[in-house]
Amino acid sequence: MDRKIQDFLHDHHHIRLGWIKAHIGHPGNEMADHLAKTATDDPTVQEVAIPLPKCYIKSRIKDWAMGTWQTHWNTCQGGRSTYKILPNVSLSPQGWPREIVQFVTEHGPFPSYLHRIERQSTDNCACGAVGNPLHYATECPLTESYQMTTPSPEHLTAWYKSVTANQGSINKVVALIRFTTDNEHLFKLQ
Repeated sequence: MDRKIQDFLHDHHHIRLGWIKAHIGHPGNEMADHLAKTATDDPTVQEVAIPLPKCYIKSRIKDWAMGTWQTHWNTCQGGRSTYKILPNVSLSPQGWPREIVQFVTEHGPFPSYLHRIERQSTDNCACGAVGNPLHYATECPLTESYQMTTPSPEHLTAWYKSVTANQGSINKVVALIRFTTDNEHLFKLQ
């Protein structure tokens, strides 16, 4: 529609559009005001439904969907290890490598996960401790060359956030996950 108006104005050079600071006292604007008032007072005039712009509708749907998603994320039982690091939902990807996703979600080559999905009979590592990502990243003697400083329990969430934000730590976790994947037989309790 806008393009048709522009083309019409382009083809009719004698028509000029202009902005009037105060419309009082200008005959054209006085007539427009009078006609608008008459139309609103006339019971025979029907309402015209003007559709909302698509961008507005899309924005409202997105806001509603994001709010619903956030409410679900705040109250659901699953994904709590990830929730501690990413408490707010977002459409923007984190850009994490697959291994960091496995580390954060605890869905990787870890006995604790493999036991939970019934692919392994125990959740213990070959060293005897529970084989979860934190164990391998901080204390397992089988992964000593990949280890990072053990966080205190009260700083665990901050530690995970730091690991996922620091490129050196990301590289270390990626190497750790690749090592545990390639050498899965070493970590199984016999």
